[in-house]
Amino acid sequence: MVTGRPKKHGIRAVILIAEQSIYDQAEVNLSPQRFEELKAAAGNLLFVAGNYAGPEWEAVVGFVPTQELYYQVTVGIAADQGQPINLFAQALISRDVSAPFCHIAWEPIRK
Repeated sequence: MVTGRPKKHGIRAVILIAEQSIYDQAEVNLSPQRFEELKAAAGNLLFVAGNYAGPEWEAVVGFVPTQELYYQVTVGIAADQGQPINLFAQALISRDVSAPFCHIAWEPIRK
């Protein structure tokens, strides 16, 4: 039975794709100091988290991503509770296998 739904990447696959894209582009998109901070945190305090993208992406990419087809991946340094979040990048990535899309926001400001 054929359905009209697009074939989708699983959440883990999407996180890995976005994470690799962020690492591949980090050196040219972060200041040298921030890039060194990212490298130093790898394997220790660096975190990668995925969740559903929210409507705040509309201002960045020009559309509101649906939770069915888009996911948000965040890379940063873990902080103690109550401490400011130290983010390197957030990526909006498509789960649709036939429509690759990954937009990275470098050093996004979290409120």
